Amino acid sequence: MAATKPDHSWEYTLYTYNLPLDPGSYTIHAVSQPQAKDGFNDLTTYGTTSIIIRKPFISAAVSPSPVPRGQPFTVTGIAEGDPTEVQVWIIGGKYVYNAMVPVNPDASYTFNADTQIAANIPTGPAFLIVQHPMQNNRHEIVVSGEYVNNLLLSGGNLTGGINIFKISGAGSLQGLDTVQALIAGISDSNVDDTYTAIPLIVDDTGISAPQVQEGAPTPIRPQTKPSPLQFAPIGALVLIVGIAAWRRH
Repeated sequence: MAATKPDHSWEYTLYTYNLPLDPGSYTIHAVSQPQAKDGFNDLTTYGTTSIIIRKPFISAAVSPSPVPRGQPFTVTGIAEGDPTEVQVWIIGGKYVYNAMVPVNPDASYTFNADTQIAANIPTGPAFLIVQHPMQNNRHEIVVSGEYVNNLLLSGGNLTGGINIFKISGAGSLQGLDTVQALIAGISDSNVDDTYTAIPLIVDDTGISAPQVQEGAPTPIRPQTKPSPLQFAPIGALVLIVGIAAWRRH
C-alpha cells in the first residue's frame, strides 16, 4: 500500500532483491483499491508502467596491451547491477595479486596497476579475472591467508568459510592451475558471483602503442546508468505516478 500526497501523487519503493523474478519484461499495475488483475472491472481505476529486469554482468579491458614489463597499466570495465566493488585478480606463474576495486555510480570501474605490480608479473601469458558479487553484493570467493575461501560453505560467516585451494606458499597452485581452480570456485552452483577472464600478456620487447583489448562475454557499453523505470537489475525500484497517470479500464 502507498499513501497519496496532498497533490494526489504517490511513491512506492519495490525491492527486487528477494523477489523470485527471472530476467525479462514486466508490467506493474497500480490500483486504487486492493484488487487482483483478473478481478478488474468497470469500477477499477488503475495505471501501469513497464520495467525490464536483467541479470547483472561484468566486463573488463586492459590498456595498453600487451603490457610492457614493469610499466603501469589500467583495467577498466562495466559492472552492472549496482555492486559497491568488484574483486580484481592477476595471476601469472607463481605471482598472484588481488584487490577490491570500487564501482562508480555509472557502473564503471577503474583499476590502475602501478609499476610495482607490473614488475612482479612474469613475462609471458598471465590472466586477469574480475569478480562481480551479484545480487547480494557480497563476494563469496575470497582470499584467506594462503588459501582461497568459499564463504558460502560456512553460511556467509566472514571469519569462517571453507578453504577450496591453496593460492600461495609451499604446495600452492600456480599459473593456469590457479586460474582454473578460481574460475571453478566462482562458477560453483551454490555461489552467485560471476566473473570475466581475459589474457594479460606481459611483453619484454618495449612499450607498444596503447590499445584496448576486449575480453568480456558482453561488450562494454556507454558508461551511463539506465532509467530506473527501464531497468531494475537489483536493489530498489521507485515508482512515482501522479494523478495524471490514472485511467479507467
